[in-house]
Amino acid sequence: MRTREASFLLGISRQRLLVLLAQGRVKGADKKGRFWEIPASPSGMPVIIPARRGPKGIWHKQETKVPQMIHVNQHNIRDNIGKPPEEMRSKE
Repeated sequence: MRTREASFLLGISRQRLLVLLAQGRVKGADKKGRFWEIPASPSGMPVIIPARRGPKGIWHKQETKVPQMIHVNQHNIRDNIGKPPEEMRSKE
């Protein structure tokens, strides 16, 4: 997998992943020309080797099971369920 997909799965920025790659902390990663090839573990996630010093890493260890939900205008969405488009509430 490439850096964009790996950083999304790990829940970190692409730039932070590039720093980890440069430090050799992504297990099995290999640079082909200008691009990084990052292997996935059997769980489907890249493996990050923890540092020996400093704070504990905040990257995801496994893929999230629960879909992420944004709670914006939930009351409007709930009120609009089952209504025809003409009767739906819009932003006020």
